[in-house]
Amino acid sequence: MTYETLYNKYNKPLSKFLATILKNPQDAEDISQETWMAVFQRFNEYDQSEEFSPWLFEIGKNKAINFLKSYQEQYEIPISNLGEEEYSEMNNILYSIYEETYAD
Repeated sequence: MTYETLYNKYNKPLSKFLATILKNPQDAEDISQETWMAVFQRFNEYDQSEEFSPWLFEIGKNKAINFLKSYQEQYEIPISNLGEEEYSEMNNILYSIYEETYAD
């Protein structure tokens, strides 16, 4: 698949996924654009024998988490250190959001 084909297929689900995480449509749009730029720059790292959407959504999830962390730091909101259990729970929640988003 070409980059353009993948963008046309997955841009809307990615934006919906990010909007669910970030709770702000403009932030979601910004992070979506950053995600697609990262995908374009790292496209040669994508193993085309694997499904594309998990790779894409993992990049988007990481971009969203980094955005939220920087927002917390910028506005001096304390960042709790996630233990293994909390981190696992967060990943489960994000995976559920991904599943709900991608199912549409």
